Amino acid sequence: MRNLTRIAGILIFLLIAGCTSTNFPTDGSVDSWNQFGFEEAKKGYSKKDPDYLQLSEQTLVDAYSKGYEKGRIEYCEQDAYKLGIMGKPYTGICDELDWRFRMRYNDGRSNQSLGRL
Repeated sequence: MRNLTRIAGILIFLLIAGCTSTNFPTDGSVDSWNQFGFEEAKKGYSKKDPDYLQLSEQTLVDAYSKGYEKGRIEYCEQDAYKLGIMGKPYTGICDELDWRFRMRYNDGRSNQSLGRL
């Protein structure tokens, strides 16, 4: 019975780990890396290092970076207060674009229990 519990625990862990892993583009095209960077930023994720992305080709690094910057601009146009009040995480990707974003986000986080929008 103990072994069955261990196996079930390991399977659940692997399933969760598999669901949270980042799926990098596999076709190696500039467009797919550009789109990947855009989507990562739109989700509020921090920009990844080329080594982490396992990219050695500069054109793909540039494509990822350009897409990321476009997505970051879009992400940072949202209402930071609402983001905070909804309890969504913020990784600081807007700090260089708008210093007030974090301040508004923190205001939302502090009023989260009040439920005020």
